[in-house]
This record gives sequence, C-alpha cells and structure tokens, in this order.
Amino acid sequence: MPCYNRKPLLLIIQNMNPKAIAKYLIFAGLWSVLLLPFLVGDGNFLPNMFFPFITGKNFLFRIIIEIVLALFVYLAFIEPKYRPRWSWLAKAAGIFALVMLVADMLAVNPEKALWSNFERMDGWVTLIHMFAYFVILGSMLKAEKAWLWFFRTSVAAAFIMFIIEYREWIASGHASSAVMTTLGNTIYVAVYMLFNFFFALILLYKDVIVRSAGTFRSVLSAWLTWVYLACAALFAWGIWMTATRGVILGLLGGLFVAALCIIFFEKQNALIKKVSVTAVVAVLVLVGGFFALKNTKFVQNDPVLHSFAVVSWSSIAGQGQARQLIWPLAIKGFLEKPLLGWGQEGFNYVFNKYYDPRLFAQEQWFDRAHNELLDILVGGGALGEIAYLAIYAAAICLVWKRRQVLGVTDAALLIGVLAAYFAQSIFVFDNLMSYVFFFTVLAYIHSRDAETTAVEAGEKPKKLGTLSDEEKANYIVLPIALVVLCVTVYFANIKPIEANTTLIAAMQSYPQGPSTNLNYFKQALSYDTFGNAEIREQLVTIAAQVNGIQGLDAATKQQFDIFAYQEMLDQLKATPKDARYQLFMGTFLDNIGQYSMAIPYLETAISLSPAKQTMMFELEKAYLYTGQNAQALAIAKQAYDEDHDFSDAKDNYLAAAIVAGDDALAKELWGGATTTSSGVILQAYLIRASAALAKGDKTGAIAEVEKDILLDPGFASQGQSIIKQIESGTAK
Repeated sequence: MPCYNRKPLLLIIQNMNPKAIAKYLIFAGLWSVLLLPFLVGDGNFLPNMFFPFITGKNFLFRIIIEIVLALFVYLAFIEPKYRPRWSWLAKAAGIFALVMLVADMLAVNPEKALWSNFERMDGWVTLIHMFAYFVILGSMLKAEKAWLWFFRTSVAAAFIMFIIEYREWIASGHASSAVMTTLGNTIYVAVYMLFNFFFALILLYKDVIVRSAGTFRSVLSAWLTWVYLACAALFAWGIWMTATRGVILGLLGGLFVAALCIIFFEKQNALIKKVSVTAVVAVLVLVGGFFALKNTKFVQNDPVLHSFAVVSWSSIAGQGQARQLIWPLAIKGFLEKPLLGWGQEGFNYVFNKYYDPRLFAQEQWFDRAHNELLDILVGGGALGEIAYLAIYAAAICLVWKRRQVLGVTDAALLIGVLAAYFAQSIFVFDNLMSYVFFFTVLAYIHSRDAETTAVEAGEKPKKLGTLSDEEKANYIVLPIALVVLCVTVYFANIKPIEANTTLIAAMQSYPQGPSTNLNYFKQALSYDTFGNAEIREQLVTIAAQVNGIQGLDAATKQQFDIFAYQEMLDQLKATPKDARYQLFMGTFLDNIGQYSMAIPYLETAISLSPAKQTMMFELEKAYLYTGQNAQALAIAKQAYDEDHDFSDAKDNYLAAAIVAGDDALAKELWGGATTTSSGVILQAYLIRASAALAKGDKTGAIAEVEKDILLDPGFASQGQSIIKQIESGTAK
C-alpha cells in the first residue's frame, strides 16, 4: 500500500498564523451569505421547517454573522488595519439601529418587536445582525479588487437563480405567480434580480470600460462585455417574469436616475454618455408608449402590462390593490404614536384597531403596510423614519463626494440602485435577502469612503506592539468571544430551530394517534422561544380537529383541550391587547362546543378591533348556540351594516334573523342577489331544530330539518339521518 507523508500537512497546520485563519474564515463566512438564497428548509439540505423559505435562510444568516463577528472582534483587536472606520454612513446606520432598539423596547409587544416570529424572522435581532454584517463587510473588503470578486460571485449566483426561475416560468405556462424559486415569493425574486442587475452594470464599467480604450470598438471586442450585458438583460427579464409592478418601476426609475447623473456629470467618457442618453430616451418612450397603448389589445392581452393598466386607486379589487386602504391605516397608527411608534412587528395592532370593513375580501391579518417607509413610520415613529432616511442621504452624499475616486459612472450606478431600491420599497416590505443586498451596497459605499479618508489623512495602521498584546488577544479576547458565541448561537438560534422543527413534527399524522402530536407540542413549547405564539396557534387548530375524530377516546381529546386552553391563557397574558389571540381563544372554545366560555374572549377581540366582521360572525355563533338570540341578531346587524357588499355578512344576518324568528327581516334579506352561500343558513335551521327538540317538539324539529333539505338538496342524506335520530329519540 502506498505510504503518504503527512508531515507537510501537519507543518502547514502548525505554522498557520491564527490571524490568517481568522481572516480566511471571515471571508468564507461573508461569501457564504451569497449562497443563502438557494437554501430552503424542506428536508433536503436543511431539515423540514415551519415557513421553510424564511426560517432556514434567516437562522443560517444569524449563525454565520455571529461566528464571523466573534472572529472579527479577535482579528480587529490584534490587527488594527481591520478595525472599523466610522463614516457618516456608518454613523447613520448605527443611529437607526439604536433608535429602533428604543422603539422596540417601548413597543406594545416588546418581545415580538425584538425577536419577531417564524413567519417574518425580522425585528431588531435581524436589524442588529445586518448592522454587524455591514460593519464587518465594510471593514474586511478594503480593496476594490475584493469588492469586484464579491459582486462577480453574486452575479454568478443570480445567473443560476435565473435558470431556476426560467424553468419554473416555463413549467407553469408563463404564470408569474408560480415564479418563486428558492426564495418563496415573486417579490423576493424580483428584488434579488434588481440588485444583481445593477451589480452586472457596475462590473461592466469596472472590468471592461475602465480597462479598455473607452471606444465603442474596444468595449464590444471584450468578451466580458457580452457576459455582463447578457446577465443584466436576463436579470431584467427575470424581474419582468415576476410581474412585480413595484420592482419593475424601481428598475426603470433607477436606470433613469443613473443615466441622468452620467449625462450631466460624466466628462471623461463620451461613449457612456451617449449610451446614457439612449437609456433615458428608451425609458421615456417605454413609459409614454404604455400610456398611449394602455387600452389596446396588445397591452390588455399581456399579463404584466395588463397588471399595470388595471391599477386604480379607487378600486380595491385584485391582488395588491388593498394598499389604498392599508396605507391610511398606517398613517392613523403613526398619528397615535408619532415619536417612536408601535415598535417593529407592531403594525398588526394598528391594522386591528383601525380595520376598514371594506377589506373583507382581502387577507384578514395584515402585519405589514406593504410599504417599507410606512412600516418604519409605524414601527419607529418619526425618529425611526428620519434615521432611516438619513441612511439614504448619507449614502448618496458619500457617493457623490467620492465620485472622482469611484468614477462618475460607478457613482451614478450606485445612486441608481439606491433609487431603484427606494422606489420599489414604496410598494413592498423588506425581507432577509433584500436587507442583505441593501446593506451590501451600503458597505461598499462606506468602505470606499473610509479607505479614501484614511489615505488622504496619511494614516498608518497602529500596531499593538508587544507580544503581550497578542497574547491578550489569543488567551483573553478569543476565548471570551468564543464563549459568548456559543451561548448566543444556542439560545438565539439552536433552541428556536429545535422548537421550529419539533412544531413540524407536531403537525404530522402518526399511527400511534394524536397523543404523539400532543407530546411534540409540549416539547416544542418547552424550548420557550419567540416561536411560542405560532406554536400555540397550530396547537388550538389541531386540538379542534382532534375533537372531531370519530372513535377517539375522550381522555385524549380532553388532554388536548386542557393543554391548548392553558397555553392560550399564557399567550393572552403575554399579549392581552392582540385581538388575533383573543379571537383564536374564542374560536377554539367555539370549536370544542364551549360557547359560553368563548363569549368573553370574542367580545374582547371585537373591542380591540371594532369593525372586523369575521370576529362578529364568531361571536354571533357563540350567542346563537347559547340561546342569546337578541344579542346574536344585534351583532349580526352590526357586521352587515359595516359593508352591505359583504355577502357573508348578509348570510350571517339572515341566519340570525331565522333563529330569532324574525320572519319579516329574514324574508327581506333572503331575496338579495348577494346571498351566495347557505352554510350558515343551514346551521340556523339546525339550531332551531335543536331548540324545538329541547322543548320536546319532535314535529317542529323535523320541520326545521326539512327546510334545510329543501334549501340544499346536497344536505338530503345527512338531513334524513338527523330526522331518523329525532324520531328514534337518539338525536342530541
């Protein structure tokens, strides 16, 4: 057998400088962030996770940054050249993080403001990780060469993502809604492509135009020109495939701004100036042409163009059209708490309190204003908004201040990507990857300014000097950093990950029966993480399902019910002002037949969200089943009066009228064209049948069931079965 000499490898390991190890591990961590968009918690590379497109990426990002930060502290202590320099941009970002910390600590729900939840993985924890990422990236990537390699890696990754997106688009028959790739949302895909579109243009300028003779022929003869132009074109197409209007407008706006900057300020390169004039004309022609052809078949038959054509501020029908009602709610929330707002993740309180009944056809639980500027205004108040806008102001000022060092075109493209990102953020909210790329651009701007400032000032890195200082770093700073790292990773990430994956296990079906699910729920909650609320939501949902399982022993059902009830009590203690959990408790009790117990929670929910009809429906149900017919009719009328166009409200009002015996009102409501469903009406007659049976009136009870059979022939089989039970005396 061959004998391998291991001495060279051992010598290499023994002779490796700890500083070099830390440095390369930090670079590896920073570059690995660019791979996060491809990771999904679906049981392949990562375990099955609750909200798989969100949690896996976020937990890994946090762990990576925590590891990199520990190494960076060590490296910066021992090697002064890596210590952060504080530009105005860095100060602005730091002030924003500090203001939001204060806002979150004073929030209606401080825990959620700081930690967020599994669905969003946002909050101050994500913000401070982003700030750490910004500082480390801006301190480690000193040379432009390193930055260009970072951008090249990102563009290469985006090209792979485009292939994934294109395959999904083709497989779906060109349906933009199916283009989610590994990011899980079409908007996230579009923003990812937006940043990389501008990175491709920056690389085209830096790798080709700056290094060429600057003539049209020299640029076209460079093979990299075609690579970067192809990538930019594909990324623009990738945005188009998502049909994300805000990002498309952001792309056009960013290009327009960048081109104008070049036209007015580029003095060195006539070619770039001519291309920019062409870009401005093209954008104007595209926008003008759209309005000129808005009502033509060409526009109406194209799904993307049609989505722009149907936008109307006066209509809330359709996907994304609820912003007309959501944005005013955000303004009301801001005016109530103008200084520091409601804290991050506080928009749901605003949404519930100022709910507009016209939103009945939209999603029932908005936790974002779908406008990043308004989300920050609600979450951080005026101080948070000013601090956030100061980041843009500082970035643009630094770019323009250093335009001769960066190059006017590079500066213009940086201003363009900031403008594009700002424009699209008016219509959407941020996610992990949009945050990452935004702070990447900020770190690039910061690093170029900080390095230039150091050179201009003639600064030389100050060495720590003595061997004892290095020993301090190796034997004091590094061990402390590693201990803090281990504690942080475990409590901030490992425990929540275990809770998350255990929740997935609790939601599965098992041959042993629901008792296994109950044990998993207990285990998931035993970790006591920021995911408790979402675990409890799933718990009460499954507990209600368990109660409906025929043949399951009563003891198991009771165990589920008691545990779910106790956990919801704990949740209400933690979030007493959240209408969502008051409703969840009331609905859970309704679902297991405890209507009297449900009523106080449902009444509290409505007091916290006075105009929300779906809460009124649930309270109406509880009133009806407890014989409080007058109260049921009153709350049903209130829901109906909120918006007469809501057919469900009319059906519930009709059902309450039927149970209350108000035949005149029932007759008046019955004939309307908006009465589209009969489920609650069927239930109304069954409630009347139950009331008749309680009085010993079998004939009356059967008559009510027969009304249901006439109303819905599909109910005939079940209705006849109920009639037989009534006749035999076995009906309950």
